[in-house]
Amino acid sequence: PTSPLQFDFSLLDIGMALGSGAAVAPVPRALLRWPTRFLKVLRVTRATHVNGVPSIWRQSLRHIPDQLADLPDLRGVLFCGEEFPLGELRHLQRLRPGIRLINCYGATESMAASFADVPDPLPDDVTHLSIGNGHRGTDILLLDAEGAPVCEEGVVGEMYLRSPALMTGYWGDAEATDAVLVTDPLEPRSGQRLLRTGDLAFRDADGALRFCGRRDSQVQIRGNRVEPAEVQRRLLAHPQVREAAVVVYKGPEGDAELSAFVVLADGAARSAESDLLAFCLRSMPAYMAPSVVRIVESLPVNQHGKTDHRRLLAQLLTDAA
Repeated sequence: PTSPLQFDFSLLDIGMALGSGAAVAPVPRALLRWPTRFLKVLRVTRATHVNGVPSIWRQSLRHIPDQLADLPDLRGVLFCGEEFPLGELRHLQRLRPGIRLINCYGATESMAASFADVPDPLPDDVTHLSIGNGHRGTDILLLDAEGAPVCEEGVVGEMYLRSPALMTGYWGDAEATDAVLVTDPLEPRSGQRLLRTGDLAFRDADGALRFCGRRDSQVQIRGNRVEPAEVQRRLLAHPQVREAAVVVYKGPEGDAELSAFVVLADGAARSAESDLLAFCLRSMPAYMAPSVVRIVESLPVNQHGKTDHRRLLAQLLTDAA
């Protein structure tokens, strides 16, 4: 496993190993920053399955794809915690034909709630990965702002979890607990509480859920509601972009604006900022387009291995000072 023992995902790591008769091979977190050493651990331990956030694979995909391809025992990768850029998933599938890729959805307050296999190959027209539906014993409800079910295909709602694995509350913080553990609006007399996840999704033609952002990350820009994750997805569709992250900041007039940080694909020109800005203006409404696109060597990650948006924002504000 790549998660520390105090992290809820480690329970899945251990449970999968015990349930399948496999051995658990812990990966020291320090090695996750060194792709060559990380892959060496996988090779030496003959790892067959790896769970973790997508960020642990990015440097290997970018710098040592030949070594990633040369892991004969690796048969499956389960990822969670953040979105796996679709271009990188397709790259991984090309490197490792037949590898099973599993998209896991869940929250720390509830543990894993659903799993969905990534199609192999991943079709070019896919823009949002499926997270499937709740596993046995867990219901994922899609509700609108009034608490009514969202049933129509393609209509965005917020996900609520009904599960026996929900937390009982945040330690010493009843107010925060009551904000996310809410009375079941569909069965108010049951006394059961749901977890309000803050995650947004829509149903596809098969009824499966597709994650599309966070309620609390939406911002108003020039009177329009914008989801930074959607801007990030549009940027990742550009052939010269390997990684991207979008942060919100206050512009000179005090209004919310977007700044994009981009890691270029190998061989892309360093003078690509203007090209990427022009691409944004062509591929999305003007109010969604970032005011600034910055080319960086890599995106910082936090202690959980996810892209560290706070450090990016701090870097942006420092440069502007």
